[in-house]
Amino acid sequence: IIGWAGRLAQYTGGISLVVAVLGSLRQQSPADVLAEVFRKPGELHVSMFENSLDGTILSVHDGPVLTANPAACKLLGVELAELQRLSIRDIFDDGHPDYGNFRNELATLGKTRTELLLRGKHGRLIPVSISAALFEENIGKCLELNTFEDISERKRMEDALRCLNEDLERR
Repeated sequence: IIGWAGRLAQYTGGISLVVAVLGSLRQQSPADVLAEVFRKPGELHVSMFENSLDGTILSVHDGPVLTANPAACKLLGVELAELQRLSIRDIFDDGHPDYGNFRNELATLGKTRTELLLRGKHGRLIPVSISAALFEENIGKCLELNTFEDISERKRMEDALRCLNEDLERR
């Protein structure tokens, strides 16, 4: 009987705790939640950078890679330290037909978006949808932010569909 009474007290205490937490969350307005989140903007930016599913690389414009998030390192198959020994231009396949336009538009407009190939470990080419932006930071240098998503699977499906259409046209 004592064991059952103890368990009942634990369960009741747990339920009371859950009810209290849910009650306090309901009392906070969305504005209050946002104010709490943005109270520490540096931590928020780091968390967004680290937890993004898209690869992100920050570099000096046309210069050395400063940092990259885990998604970028995983996609390229390299460690951050390895990536930081490269120039941002080293990760692109400069033979891609849209590469020159991408770099020119970025330099001219400060922002651009396209599909390109990135060079991963051992020269592996990875098709990506990429957005890039230039901005000046208080360090007095023009920085470049590249955010990209692997589109390998989509490209494989497009190729398969193209082959299927060609087969159908021949028949």
